[in-house]
Amino acid sequence: MKILFLHGWNSVPGGVKPSWLIKHGHEVLNPSLDDNDFAAAVATAQAEYDAHQPDVIVGSSRGGAVAMNIHVDGKPLVLLCPAWKKWGAATAISANSTLIHSRADDVVPFAHSEELIRNSGLPATSLLEVGTDHRLADPEPLAAMLAACEKHAPPKESLLDHPAISGRYLFPQPRRVRQPFLVPVDGAELACYRHDFDADALTLVHFHGNGEAVADYLPDMAEALAAIGLNSLFVEYRQYGGSTGKAQLTTMLGDGEVVLQEAGLEPGEVIALGRSIGSLYAIELAHRLPSLGGLILESGIADPGQRFLLHGDLAAAGLAPQQVLAEVERHFNHQRKMAGYQGPLLVLHTENDGLVDIDHAERNYAWAGSTKKQLVRFPRGNHNSILAVNRREYLAAVKQFAGEIRG
Repeated sequence: MKILFLHGWNSVPGGVKPSWLIKHGHEVLNPSLDDNDFAAAVATAQAEYDAHQPDVIVGSSRGGAVAMNIHVDGKPLVLLCPAWKKWGAATAISANSTLIHSRADDVVPFAHSEELIRNSGLPATSLLEVGTDHRLADPEPLAAMLAACEKHAPPKESLLDHPAISGRYLFPQPRRVRQPFLVPVDGAELACYRHDFDADALTLVHFHGNGEAVADYLPDMAEALAAIGLNSLFVEYRQYGGSTGKAQLTTMLGDGEVVLQEAGLEPGEVIALGRSIGSLYAIELAHRLPSLGGLILESGIADPGQRFLLHGDLAAAGLAPQQVLAEVERHFNHQRKMAGYQGPLLVLHTENDGLVDIDHAERNYAWAGSTKKQLVRFPRGNHNSILAVNRREYLAAVKQFAGEIRG
């Protein structure tokens, strides 16, 4: 992915933020911008954009103002505490833009980004509140910047979506929900289910296992979550239940974020719960939205590559294990994603899972960058009976977790 990074005032190319993007495999254009002549800085940035046609433009502080004042043909902007009120004439940004800002910024007021969001008619979710100062050079804002860029990566077909892998690991179920919450995504429509009982409550967004459907959790799970004070939103996968499209491992990675946007949910008001293969999509959501209120992994997977090699029919597709693992590294590197997540984490797993060994839970827990994390090991039950056998303890752990998020 090609990224144009525009640095701030009195900064230089090669700083922490562009280096972070390079470290994660992206081509970064990082020109030196004139500190004293804003028009010259804009001209330099425009020339760089015209010559290289990057996929995303990132602007930090004064560089954010520069980014707003060049012509980018609708390309997405990722703006870090943009100093738009001090430099340039632009007062609005395009719909595919993301703002990242710390409320503790003592150089560019956080309120300026809130105003920019209002000027642009963008949802509040377009502004991510992360970090502890103006620099935004700590792990959480760096992860937010990376995720904001990567969600705009040009579509690239992944061999993980080949029937020899996705078709051997995803098993679409026909059971449908009544009165679904329909969510349009790229190339499909998801038949999700939403249960709201309290406008002020947190919402648990649930991603189920590969042999399940949202209908399997209704009405029992929705009612149980309401009883402990949580609204719920059950995400249905493509080709499952009443959803259209094809069930493919990487194609579905961005669907959770679209569901939240369609539901009008602020990330900080959401707890994502991923069960079994659903952990792939809950972890991805936390990677894309680092300000997520909380993350719960139930019987979650630490090493998807191991699972894909075990169940995939590589020989029939003419695929080598190394090819598969390279794609897993690109799309499902849970160690990297978990390290970038610093929000509250709850890991639930049985000691006798039978399908996904508890060492997956231990690894996800150890990798997480969060300082507020808990691993609950259930001595009873297995992969498919974890909730049924441990219902009281399971729901008590979720209730306590949600309560601690609310403070």
